[in-house]
This record gives sequence, structure tokens and C-alpha cells, in this order.
Amino acid sequence: MIPKRSVRYVKLAARGVAENVGLMGRGKRPMTDRRLLAVLLLVLTAACGGSSSAPANRFSGPEWYRDVVFYQVWVRSYADSNGDGIGDLRGLRDRLDYIAALGVGGLWLSPMYPTPYVDSGYDVADYTDINPDYGTLADYDALVAAAHARGIRVFNDLVLNHTSSEHPWFVESRASRNNPRRDWYVWADEPLYACPNAASQAFGAERWTFDPATGQRYYHQFYPQQPDLNYWNPVVRDTMLEQVRFWLDRGTDGFRVDAIGALFEEPASTAPGGKEICADHPMTHAYLKRLRSVLDGYAERGRCWPRRGTPVTSATGRTSFT
Repeated sequence: MIPKRSVRYVKLAARGVAENVGLMGRGKRPMTDRRLLAVLLLVLTAACGGSSSAPANRFSGPEWYRDVVFYQVWVRSYADSNGDGIGDLRGLRDRLDYIAALGVGGLWLSPMYPTPYVDSGYDVADYTDINPDYGTLADYDALVAAAHARGIRVFNDLVLNHTSSEHPWFVESRASRNNPRRDWYVWADEPLYACPNAASQAFGAERWTFDPATGQRYYHQFYPQQPDLNYWNPVVRDTMLEQVRFWLDRGTDGFRVDAIGALFEEPASTAPGGKEICADHPMTHAYLKRLRSVLDGYAERGRCWPRRGTPVTSATGRTSFT
């Protein structure tokens, strides 16, 4: 039996871990008893010798994830290496021994791309660079190498559904109706579908924002500063897979994919059954298979989880969270 005093300390540790690594979630919701319990179980696993029962080689076999603890980090709030008051990749790298000592086998990084911070970094302004507040691509490479040396895999948060309105693609798209990247986003004279965001009222009720420069509206499932990419455009689909390959080529082990169910929408006028489709479109599942095939082109790293948590089996390939 664990002494009551130890349980109290573990509860405090669980709350501290949750608050510092981002388990409180986007929007900084208060820690509920259920969410605290989930973290508490992870901390208890480490405190009661969970790390000793972990596989000796956490990089081996397609079933590795069943015995591995994942540790989420929002870099900005985790560890500051240069005294500027902002967490960075070097600070995180300096804490890897501590993270490894917890028995962690997977490090999930919340978005660390350049961003205007409208939505905690989920408004990406460049998919192939590091937010200068956090460091450089060289710092990222050093983090991945150091994590791998400790048996820890590194997973990036991948935001496929939308970009920042400050991304160069959208800046070009909104420049004129004739711009080559106009159809990289969803533009219309009038809203094509309603598609309310049931996840959060914080994003507002309006899904279409009028842009006076060209006299049309653009679609956004989240904030107006997060315009949705147009996945009906095959060039967009191919381009986003290139962003994935960029990180895999650098040694990234896999991804947690944000808002994956919202890639495709379809108006009632063309959708089967005459009812608009706002999420989980069949085309989304087809695209996930393409993403899976990209991951399978790399050395064995893990598996891919669909939204509801059932593993999609794959003999090889890096991990993709959806």
C-alpha cells in the first residue's frame, strides 16, 4: 500500500505535470478530476516502478506504443535556456534526462512553427521552419538526436486542416480572384454550407468571413485568422504531404494530426442524401491512406491511430495521430 503522504505528493506532481506539459488542453480549461486522474495514473506508473517493466528497446516492434508513456510539451512554457522568459528547444533538450527518467518513450511537441499566436500556434505561418522564439531547425535536429539517444521518439503536432491568414499561401490567395493560389482555400460569393463548430464556442458562430479586397467569403472551421485549405484541390493534397516528408526526412518519428476530420466539407447540393457533410468525409479517409503510405515509406517507427483511438495496423512506418 502506498502511504497517504506519498499519494498526496503524487497528486501534486500530477497536477504540476498536467499544467506544465499542456494536458490542460487548448483554451487552458481547468483540470477536472477525471483528467487529473489520467495524469495521476501516469505518475503512479513511474513512481511505482513502471519504468522498470518497460521494454529494454522502446524502438523495437510494431506494438511498442502499448507500453510507452507519451509526454506532451508546449515548448513555450516548458524550459527557458537563454533567460528571455520563453521556453525553447534547447531548454527542452536540457530536460531530456529528467523526461527519460519518468519512463517516457514518446515526446509530443505542440506546434512549434512560426505563428502569430491567434490560437496557441495552431495558426501556422510556415510549415517548414521553427518559431524563432523557440530556436532554429538546427536546434530541432539536436533535440531529435538527443531524444533518440535516450530511447525517446519525437512527434510533431501537424496542422493539416488550415493555415494562418498570415501564411504566404493565403496572402497570395486573397490577393486576387485570378491568383494561382486562389483555389488553395475555400472561396465563395455566399456560404456553401453552415458546418457549425461543435468543439468550442470560442471560435465564434460565423464560419465564413467576407474579404472586401476581392468581394468573396472564405471558409474557416476555427478562427477567421485560420482559413481552411481546400483539399478538393489535388495540388493542396500533394503539397501538404510534402510538408510531412520534410519533417520525416529530418528524423521526426511521427505526428499528432490536428482537426483531421475537418479536411473535407461538401454542400447539400452535391452530397449524397442531400445533407451537407462537415466532418469525416469519405475523402478524408482516402487521404489518410495516402498519409499512411508516406509514413510507410520510412523505417519502422510505429503506428497510426484514427480519431476514436483504434490502432490501424501497419508492418512499418512512422506514427501518425489523428
